[in-house]
Amino acid sequence: EAEDWSAGAEGPGYGLKLATWKPDGLAKMLNSLARVAEVVKVDAIRPGSAAALAHPPIERGDILRAVDGKPLTSLAQAKELLAKANGDDVPLTLERRQCKFSTTLPAPATLH
Repeated sequence: EAEDWSAGAEGPGYGLKLATWKPDGLAKMLNSLARVAEVVKVDAIRPGSAAALAHPPIERGDILRAVDGKPLTSLAQAKELLAKANGDDVPLTLERRQCKFSTTLPAPATLH
C-alpha cells in the first residue's frame, strides 16, 4: 500500500512515496532469517524534492533498509523514523539489485 509523499515528515516532506512489499520464495526465506516480515520500497520520488536531490540518487524500486542507521522492519517504522528526523538531513541505507548503498536526504527546508 502506497503512502503519502511526505513519508511522515512535517512541512513539505522529503518527497518519497513508500510502499510495502511482501517477498516470496527465496527472498521471503532470507528476510525471515533477518526477522523482516515486510520490505519498504520506494514507489515514487517527487520531482524537485529532497529525495530527488539525494546523491547518490534514489530510484523507484529501491529497497529502504535503514533510516538514520536504524534497520527497518516495517513501513510504519520507516514513517516514524522519518517523522522523528523532523525535516533535518537524514541518512538512508538502500539496496538496488542486491547492492547496498548509502545516501542522505537533504533537509526539505534548505531547498527553498
